[in-house]
Amino acid sequence: MILAVTRQDVARNDPDGYKVIRHVSTSGFSSTSGPHVKFTSFRVPAFNLIAEPGKGADVVIRGFTSSAALVAAVSTGIMAASFEAALEFAKNDKRGSKTGLLGRQSVVDLLMDIKMRTDAARSMTWKACHALESGKGGELAYEAKIFCSELAVKCVTDAMLVVGV
Repeated sequence: MILAVTRQDVARNDPDGYKVIRHVSTSGFSSTSGPHVKFTSFRVPAFNLIAEPGKGADVVIRGFTSSAALVAAVSTGIMAASFEAALEFAKNDKRGSKTGLLGRQSVVDLLMDIKMRTDAARSMTWKACHALESGKGGELAYEAKIFCSELAVKCVTDAMLVVGV
């Protein structure tokens, strides 16, 4: 089960009703894991119930699955922004030659690769989101998260090569 426990709930209960047993040392963001706590005769209002007993894991899994699709979408946006920035730069910079950067095959190849990866990621993200809306597609959302986030790194790196940074 999942309950929302506020500071007001803790204050309304007996001081021995809520004890922090220990703080768990974790790597990464400290907000992703809370302390180990113990509740004894602790009462909260019924409207604080977020998930019925036995249903808490389902809520958590749905939350992580939805956020996987969100990561895929954000990664796709990063790829699109890196493409647009690199393309705009390549249109306006000549790097001391008569022809602009868009006249160089290596620059065009990098830009095309970024664009194709972005389109592939966008398609996969749409498919994952559609599957989630249909009540399926958890696995596809995780695949899209991994695929798109890894491609975003490659696209940004290639866009940096175009602008010469």
